[in-house]
Amino acid sequence: MLVEMSCLVLGVPVGFLLRKQPLVIRMTDQVLTWSVRVLLLLLGLALGADDSLMSQMDTIGARGIFISLCCVFGSLIGAKLIEPIMNRHVGHPVPAPKEEDKPQQS
Repeated sequence: MLVEMSCLVLGVPVGFLLRKQPLVIRMTDQVLTWSVRVLLLLLGLALGADDSLMSQMDTIGARGIFISLCCVFGSLIGAKLIEPIMNRHVGHPVPAPKEEDKPQQS
């Protein structure tokens, strides 16, 4: 766990320094997307190879599907409810400073 946290802590300043490089951003995006896909595949393989889980699939199958659907719909409803709060600044220009707020030049 220490290695993972160190990578995260090191990645933040490196990402900050390289944020203006479009090629780095595109490559990072592609690598991250494929990494997540490979991790999901490996997770599925591990679950499929678990004999105790597969033997209980008939009893937990319907309940698992129901819980998964509830989680998805709950996330969608939560996102819809919080969307106005997160996007209230979109479409509103930042007001320019007023003349009296500008510093006086002597």
